[in-house]
Amino acid sequence: DIYAYTSGTNPSFPETYVHPEVLANIRIDLLLITDKNHTLKYGTGFDAAGQKMTPVPEAIMEELSNPASPLYNMTPGARVQGIIATPDGPMILGAHPILHADLTGPPAGMVIMGRYVDDAMIAGIGTTADNTVTLTPLGPGSPSRLSTMAAPVPLPASDNNRTNAGPVVVLVEPLNEDTVQGSTVLPDIRGNDAFDLTVRMPRDIYLQGRSTIISFLLIIVNFALITGIIVIYLIDNLVLSRITALQKDVDSLGKRGDLSGRLQLIGNDEVSFLAAAMNTTLEKLETARKNLEKSEISFRTLVETSPASIAQTDLSGTILYCNRQMATSHGYDDAEDIRGRFIFDFIAAYDRDRAMQDLATALREGHVRNIEYHALKRDGSEFWVEKSISTIITPEGGPESFMVISRDISMRKTWEHQLRESEERYRTVFENTGTATVIISESMIITLANSEFVRLSGYSRAEIEGKKKWTDFVVKEDLDRMINQHHQRRVDPVQTVKKYEFRFITRSGAIRHMFVSVDLVPGTRTSIAALIDITDRKRAETAILQSENKLNTIIDSSPIPQFVIDRNHHVIHWNKSLELLTGIHADTVIGTDRHWRAFYPDKRPCIADLVVDNALEMIPDNYAGKFTRSEFLPDVYEVTDFFPHIGGTGRWLHFTSTQIRDAKGTVTGAVETLLDITEQKQFEDEITRTNAQLTATLQELKETEEGLKENIAALEDAKRTIQKSEAKYRDIATNIPGIVFQFVVHDLDDYSIPFISDRIISLFTLGPDEIYSNPNALFNLIHADDNEYVRSTLMESARSLEPWNIEFRMKATGSEPSRWFNGRAIPHVLDMDNILMDGVLIDITERKLAEEALFESEHKFHAVFEQSSEFIGLMSTDGTLIKANRTALEFSGLSDESVVVGKPFWETPWWSHSKEMQEILKTAIAKAAAGEFIRFEATHPGNDGAIHYIDFSLKPVKDESGDVVLLIPEGHDITERRVLQEEVGTALKEKELLLKEIHYRVKNNIQVIASLLNMQSRTVDDLRIKEVLREAQNRVKSIALVHEKLYQSKSLDQIDYNDYLQKISRHLYDSYGVSQRTIVMSIHADNISLHIDKAVPCSLIINELLSNAFKHAFPDGRKGDIWIEMHKSGDSLVLQYRDNGIGLPEGISVERSESLGMRLLYGLTRQLHGTIEVRRLNGTHITIIFPYETHKEAGA
Repeated sequence: DIYAYTSGTNPSFPETYVHPEVLANIRIDLLLITDKNHTLKYGTGFDAAGQKMTPVPEAIMEELSNPASPLYNMTPGARVQGIIATPDGPMILGAHPILHADLTGPPAGMVIMGRYVDDAMIAGIGTTADNTVTLTPLGPGSPSRLSTMAAPVPLPASDNNRTNAGPVVVLVEPLNEDTVQGSTVLPDIRGNDAFDLTVRMPRDIYLQGRSTIISFLLIIVNFALITGIIVIYLIDNLVLSRITALQKDVDSLGKRGDLSGRLQLIGNDEVSFLAAAMNTTLEKLETARKNLEKSEISFRTLVETSPASIAQTDLSGTILYCNRQMATSHGYDDAEDIRGRFIFDFIAAYDRDRAMQDLATALREGHVRNIEYHALKRDGSEFWVEKSISTIITPEGGPESFMVISRDISMRKTWEHQLRESEERYRTVFENTGTATVIISESMIITLANSEFVRLSGYSRAEIEGKKKWTDFVVKEDLDRMINQHHQRRVDPVQTVKKYEFRFITRSGAIRHMFVSVDLVPGTRTSIAALIDITDRKRAETAILQSENKLNTIIDSSPIPQFVIDRNHHVIHWNKSLELLTGIHADTVIGTDRHWRAFYPDKRPCIADLVVDNALEMIPDNYAGKFTRSEFLPDVYEVTDFFPHIGGTGRWLHFTSTQIRDAKGTVTGAVETLLDITEQKQFEDEITRTNAQLTATLQELKETEEGLKENIAALEDAKRTIQKSEAKYRDIATNIPGIVFQFVVHDLDDYSIPFISDRIISLFTLGPDEIYSNPNALFNLIHADDNEYVRSTLMESARSLEPWNIEFRMKATGSEPSRWFNGRAIPHVLDMDNILMDGVLIDITERKLAEEALFESEHKFHAVFEQSSEFIGLMSTDGTLIKANRTALEFSGLSDESVVVGKPFWETPWWSHSKEMQEILKTAIAKAAAGEFIRFEATHPGNDGAIHYIDFSLKPVKDESGDVVLLIPEGHDITERRVLQEEVGTALKEKELLLKEIHYRVKNNIQVIASLLNMQSRTVDDLRIKEVLREAQNRVKSIALVHEKLYQSKSLDQIDYNDYLQKISRHLYDSYGVSQRTIVMSIHADNISLHIDKAVPCSLIINELLSNAFKHAFPDGRKGDIWIEMHKSGDSLVLQYRDNGIGLPEGISVERSESLGMRLLYGLTRQLHGTIEVRRLNGTHITIIFPYETHKEAGA
């Protein structure tokens, strides 16, 4: 009800529940109710004596209006208690948040109750407890009673929910033997000291307790005396005498040190049980001593038979002990020969400082592992060793000595050196083959690329190797064929084509024609490909074909599907690419408006239809959610949509359309361009699926990682406690580079493993305890193909007592490949039924990998060497041939390289046909042996009997010191290219003659037209018509001069424009009868050559400018100057015309002039895709800027 009242839904609460009788019953003198905004909703005081309501005291109202007051705390569960001083006396206040009936919030306000602390209340408290109560108010600055006491006693607050509650400090003190007094301070509502409260009470409990304690002590003393006498008697007779006898027996055994003796004390009491327990302990100690002796023998055998060199030194490095292997590895016959010597005497001088530092590190950190040094033999020779040093700790925790374990790694170092040499030789041949060569994995990734391929592709080596697929460099049209051959080569490498042509895409987007020779690396699924750039040959072939039919293939050869409709929506062009895409032949659609059938099942407008009608607002209705505005062209839309009827399974097309306008800007049609992006869409979908798979795989890897961490944690928690007496030998076993084990054969079908070193934990998921309990667990780690072999040889060794030494594979943890191990063991006879084998498993994976890498490197070198389409060989610096590849042998019809290997290179069949070529080769070999790269063109007889042209080179190969150690002869058959060059040269000469003849005949025909116009002008009397005919004649003459310059030019499609300007100006001087002294012309166009497409319109512009100047700029024989300048500016040409004549009239505009000459200027500038600017400043200034094309671009 009070919650509803403060929330405003129960306004009758005060009238219903707040009455004088209620306040009298609950004995309160004040009741306040505030809402959640701390606004007083209801408040009243109460006079209990008069049984009437009174106003709220001003002190209470001031406290309530203060935001810093504790009464503002509405935290659910919090209560505020304290005393506040009022004019009518101190009042105890209590405040509590108003909550629901189930004590849940939020608080709707606060209810505050108060009661005056008067004399009657204090007296009532004292009467109830039979105490004397005194309440003394504290004035401002006056100290409380507690503040004057040394050590009052803090008690916990009685109510932890009070916001102003703190520890209650109470001072309790006895006044005398009869009375005790307690004092405390009562705080006000803010927690400040307000009143001293003192309570005095009789010490009844103290007096009664003192009497009771005295009586109890008298009883205890009497009982203790009697009990003590009895207990002492019984202990002496029943316990002490037997313990004394037991002590004598123990002292006797201790003096003798005989663990086989036993205590002789019979009975059924605790002392007898103690004696029996001590006998059991003695028996276990005796057993442990025997086991320790056996263990020490086994470990000594293990150390002495270990393949590793083991030594123990003191802290200064002096050898205290070493095994036989250490003596043997350093060239000594007996270990005693090196005991007592300094361990650093056996390390090469230049490694000793580092070895001393490592010994100090081992002393500081406990160990150092797998450090490589140059060691010394007795005869002073050096060999490679790998050492691990561990500090042996005393039972007190201090360092005692060092354990040094070494193994000879000279063989591994030799393999590493051979591997580097093989790799270097392989890379040298690979890099110097002269052709672009790559290694391609089964997944089509390029794993290795030589510098020639890097140069050809335009990418860096880092961007290619391991990242690029070879299909990234293949044009789409060749892709399916090459992918099919890639897969077929792995199914049937013999029948698959090994040499073919394809088109190659460089980083810049340029397409190069390639001849590729590709085959599998023997014994692998990896391909090696050698590429030869035949672009020049292809271009030559294409040039011949283009010269015959390029006018017919401009539009239809476009790789982009396109169609064009006219203003009436009839198709006027349907190119070949669109035929291939849609399957609809151009003949069936051109001239009709049925182009929609290629894309839609029912008739509807295509985007070209909307564009030609200028109905762009209908594009959203027809292509909702599929269109975007072009980023480059205004009012042009791009659409991407799926067409299920195209291509059988449907195709994704990206298409756009733009209007075709005539010179007046009128829309005459529209062209629609389509781009097949199906593969791109499929690639995007594949990327999405791949990302999802990678995310799932990553989650699985994380879960696997957590599982591995748990397994590792479990292994680390495994028990490692061993007996102190075995610490030294177990430390040896731990540091031996392998897994130390003991294998006991009980009979041919029963065996156990009593010991295996902890090193197995770092290699496999098993710990020693698991193997002890289940010996088969160790055999389960052995590779399935080697398991039976290991078991049988191990049992045979136990049967024959011959040493066991084999190599086999063991499964690694997780997804890692299997690891190779060398297993060694020496059998010992324990008794008639048991054979003990002390052995070690040494990880030889690195050695195996080195052997495999060496083999693979040789394999790759051989594959690159043999599969190259070039003629490649290896030759010593004196000219002796060491090796020749298959291509070179097949060229001369040789089946075996033994015919030529070992001979001087100039005596082989490739060179023996010509004494002159032999002398050239000898000179070249001498220069190459001196470090010079040699290249020249040679002739060699082929197996077909014909002489071939060979592009031959000699590359010197240098070692690390820069000395030439090898020569690589290399040749490439360029006979076909030479023949093709000659054919192309002949064809080009014929074409040049033909083009010159064409330009000559065109020039003559145009000259005939000019002569006809001249003749016509003579028959006309009208001066205006004469002028028109003369202008036409000059325009025709300007074109004729272009063709005259072309057939006189060497390039046939470019003319020297400076020379042209000089000739056209002289012609116009003569045509208009103007003296060069009257109008002086200055021409500057040095180093400017124009293609015919630019030269003709540019020449007509010059003709119009000069004709207009001669006719109008200088009237009445006025003298003047004309300047013509043409220069390059970036990718543009700038044509500037300037005269100091009378200038153009103000009303004439180039864009809107009625003059034919001005319209020609404007139209020809647009034909050049240029801009024209006209200024009137002391004459006429005209600037025309248009794109400039180089000779290469113009011919493309």
